[in-house]
Amino acid sequence: LENNFQCVDTWKKEDCLWFKNKDYCERPDLKGFLYSRCARTCMYCRECIDRWRTEFCLMIKDKGICDLSIATRHTLAENCTKTCGYCKEVMESPPRRRLRPKRRRG
Repeated sequence: LENNFQCVDTWKKEDCLWFKNKDYCERPDLKGFLYSRCARTCMYCRECIDRWRTEFCLMIKDKGICDLSIATRHTLAENCTKTCGYCKEVMESPPRRRLRPKRRRG
């Protein structure tokens, strides 16, 4: 994915929350569908997954299409991220630090 990739929901927040609260974000058969619609709510942005069927992405990789052109690369970076080896380009959030309350002295 390009450097300007943003981890956003393209659907309304309440719609994405409905899917998340039903645990649909975790269903393998819905991940590709929800990836482009509820990426932030479903917390997919740090994952390295293929949105398209893995078999299809493997065929593309075997034919050398992953890096064929800039347009092709952009499309495949979004849809065959894992198989085409674009995982290192997926936006990663810094690790979250737990905030601890300051101890009072005395």
